[in-house]
Amino acid sequence: VGLYNIGNTCYLNSSIQCLSHTPILRDYFTSKAYLNDINTTNPLGQQGRLAQVCAVLINELWKRASQSQSNSSLAMGPPKRATPTGPGSNSPINAPSLTPKSFKDAIGKFNDHFAGNEQHDAQELLAFLLSGLSEDLNRIVDKPYIEAPDSDGRPDKELADIWWSNHLKREMSIIVALFTGQYKSLLTCRSCKYESARFEPFAFLQLPLPEDDQVPVQLVYYALDESIGPTRYVVRVRHDGTLHDVLMSLSRVLHADMTMTAEDNSNNNGPEVGASQTTEGSSSVPTENDNDPEQEEDAASSSSGGENGGGFDGIGEKEKKILDRMAKNMAVVRMKESYIFNIVPNHWALAKMQNRETGELDILHIYE
Repeated sequence: VGLYNIGNTCYLNSSIQCLSHTPILRDYFTSKAYLNDINTTNPLGQQGRLAQVCAVLINELWKRASQSQSNSSLAMGPPKRATPTGPGSNSPINAPSLTPKSFKDAIGKFNDHFAGNEQHDAQELLAFLLSGLSEDLNRIVDKPYIEAPDSDGRPDKELADIWWSNHLKREMSIIVALFTGQYKSLLTCRSCKYESARFEPFAFLQLPLPEDDQVPVQLVYYALDESIGPTRYVVRVRHDGTLHDVLMSLSRVLHADMTMTAEDNSNNNGPEVGASQTTEGSSSVPTENDNDPEQEEDAASSSSGGENGGGFDGIGEKEKKILDRMAKNMAVVRMKESYIFNIVPNHWALAKMQNRETGELDILHIYE
């Protein structure tokens, strides 16, 4: 069942649900198996109290879920086929949500960092819960001192097994079994180049999120062929790119359009009159009113441009020359009302085209 937010407790509710919906851990608590593992003498734990409050809450969550499903089945009469109930069921649950106030108060007593009503990071609470539960449920009463083993030229698998065996001599709980892995690190001596590997246990592995260094650029393209009206495209280039990068990205899209159109013509003996021509990632359809922005065609492209921004690594030298030639035959212009105000140098940084008031990139106008 759900958990009520009792004031900035999203971090707490999400952490509880993560643990509660880990099947083996859930069954461990609901079956009372945890009672056999509670360690009341471990000075690093909470003398089993953290495990108890977690067990009470998880049991209540799944008890209400089972009761709700049983009542729902009785109200609808005998089901046509068996409906799963209890832990592990994927059936809809209409049970009322729980208020985890007692759990919240207990956590605040165990760790005053979570005592108030401030917002916290769910990963911080999960780290505290997993560490505390591991100590409360640790089957090892007296932890022996064990020195870290040397590599001694052993294969990684053998060395990793030794590290893991040593870890289990000090930490043995369901938390270790479910949530602990090994992280290999290699230490190299600068003088003799001797390498020593370590396989240390970890419960959390923090990874950086890749940053998108590219930005979408909206533009309107005006072809020399007057029968083709202004066409709108969106290309992606590096945020620190130049207008030349934009032209290269647009050239790649236009080249793909022309290549596909030529293939269609050879297969179909020419396109039907009035038929629109669409390519993957872009579209180009004639419009009757070249000056009406409402009639401009929209075309999107996922092409990533820029000689220094990636996106052109997979093309051959011949195609690269074609794109260079196409880009040289284009010009970025500034528009003032309905006429061209001036031509912008291609070497200009893209940042120069930002709107001074909003900081956003204005729509670029590109003429062939």
